[in-house]
Amino acid sequence: MKFKIVHQTVQCVPSEKPQTLHQIQLSHDVDLYYVVPRFKRGRSKNQVAVLGDNCPFLYGLKQLDGLSVEPQFRAMFYEIATQSVRQHFQNHLPFDYLVLLPSSHRICQDWVAQFDYDVPVLNHIFRKKHVGEIQEEMNFLYQNGKVNQKIHEIITQKCGAAQDIFSLKHIPVAYRRWVQPFALNQQENPDLSGKRILLVDDICSSGSSLLQAADLLKQVYCVQQIAALTLFGKVPA
Repeated sequence: MKFKIVHQTVQCVPSEKPQTLHQIQLSHDVDLYYVVPRFKRGRSKNQVAVLGDNCPFLYGLKQLDGLSVEPQFRAMFYEIATQSVRQHFQNHLPFDYLVLLPSSHRICQDWVAQFDYDVPVLNHIFRKKHVGEIQEEMNFLYQNGKVNQKIHEIITQKCGAAQDIFSLKHIPVAYRRWVQPFALNQQENPDLSGKRILLVDDICSSGSSLLQAADLLKQVYCVQQIAALTLFGKVPA
């Protein structure tokens, strides 16, 4: 599957071969499945950024960089992505729950609604933290010698205003492992202890969000297994 930009709209161009689901290890016990591989652009520091960077279709779905996606290409993309999941897992999805990471967009909700697997979808397990919570946590880590001054300053300065909802995209990739962007919702959640969980997100950038969400579920629920599924994969190191 390829993508092209025509007059600020991003089009999906299916390949002749069926789209396969790719699989890598995010950690020793968390596998990542993804539909679309991403690659480094290799541009110099002085080169002007390309519209949509190396993921223009996602930028279009989120209406970023002035890009958009027309309904027919959105439907085509979801169908190809869904078929890749069905082809990989066949008639049985080996998980007890699909857990969506919090997002201001409905991209993953619209995607998993097409799966047609008898697996419950949970989209309120996590919430995004406020910037103030992140700043307090970073202050605690710094005061207790867990992070140095540089890490503390970079993260706290790029967070935003204390009352804002925190977004990991403002933090440089190299520093994201120090930040836990999610908390569990206070509302009553199903008991996930001993369950097999598939985390779902639109993209894997550094993998920090997915791994930290996985760690939180392990700590609180002692889940049996956690894997992750994204539309767009992790850029190779």
